Amino acid sequence: MMIKPGGYGESVCSSRSILRIRSLTCAIFSSYQALQSTEIVTMNNNMDSVAQIKFKNIPFYEVIDEVIKPTLLIGTDRCTLQDVSRGMKEATFKFIMSVEHANLVAGNRYYSYGKYEYPYQFQIRICQLIEPVPNESPDDMPLSLLIRVNMQKCPLPPTATPINCTEKVKLSPIVANNIAIHWTPDRKKYVFAMFLVKKITVDTLLKKLQDKDGISSEDTKNDIGNPQLDSDDDEPPTKRNKQEK
Repeated sequence: MMIKPGGYGESVCSSRSILRIRSLTCAIFSSYQALQSTEIVTMNNNMDSVAQIKFKNIPFYEVIDEVIKPTLLIGTDRCTLQDVSRGMKEATFKFIMSVEHANLVAGNRYYSYGKYEYPYQFQIRICQLIEPVPNESPDDMPLSLLIRVNMQKCPLPPTATPINCTEKVKLSPIVANNIAIHWTPDRKKYVFAMFLVKKITVDTLLKKLQDKDGISSEDTKNDIGNPQLDSDDDEPPTKRNKQEK
């Protein structure tokens, strides 16, 4: 028995095809949902870890305020730089400083030897996101790191230390500052933050040590420059010297 085109046999084949397509579509959608859920969980875990980041304290600098909270560096492939290497990422940030911050930085700067000196500075800090998160995270630099503040290239230190970008920042509470960070991915995760800090002089640091330990600044200076101090001794050298006098 022959079945005419458009008859019952063709209708059955068409129904089966539709069922297969629906089944395949459901499988693809379920896989996509599972992948999306995994990405969301991973991202949430990363955000929780980033919130625990505490940058390592740096001598001679006191943190006054947090300008941009620690943020996971997630770059895009669209790079605004010209002639960049293939695969370089770019992440952008924007902030408007408060009136207090603007007055503090601008009001305390002074002109010396042909340039401004800033006792109060804006520092960019970058560290690796390591899990479990350590008590203090040291500074680190991604590969091919380049930072622009308001379209101006920010000088980088020779080693992984805080990056002073004060001279590139607009000291105004009504103008936005734009930061662009460029780097080459190296399978590591990095965290970015910005702080307002105060530069501490040697005399100020000595006075703090003196107030803390109850010793004279001369004792502290002698201890700092004494090569015969025994590092294995559990007793602090400043207190030992004081007891010997």
